[in-house]
Amino acid sequence: IQVPKTELEALHLVLIQYRDRRKNIRRSLELAEILSGGKEEMEVNYLYRWRPRTDTFEKVNQSIRIFEDLNLHTGMTPQEIQKDLKQKEAILQWLLNYGIEDIDLLGKILKVYYKNPDAILTAAQKNLKPESVAK
Repeated sequence: IQVPKTELEALHLVLIQYRDRRKNIRRSLELAEILSGGKEEMEVNYLYRWRPRTDTFEKVNQSIRIFEDLNLHTGMTPQEIQKDLKQKEAILQWLLNYGIEDIDLLGKILKVYYKNPDAILTAAQKNLKPESVAK
């Protein structure tokens, strides 16, 4: 695809998907971030790739842009960013473990999170029912 460089620089992530017509399934093949850095040529940092043999999505590289962008917008250090991301990962895993699929319930939980993130983190760490904190 011929995309002007100025538009490519606006991209943060590129997701490539594959359709297996024999099995009638779709798989995300890879997720990559676009790195410009003011260079003439764009660079691609592959973050995740699908492994067909095991049917898993594996991490290939660390993100470069996420720390730069979050530092720029929040002033957080890489260590603070890493801690914050780990906490959010724990919360998302907690929601997955409880099979939360109701968008209204998720919205209520996010509302509480933005007002009081420690309450949601504590609930996730104590493995409380998500409904109990969504008020």
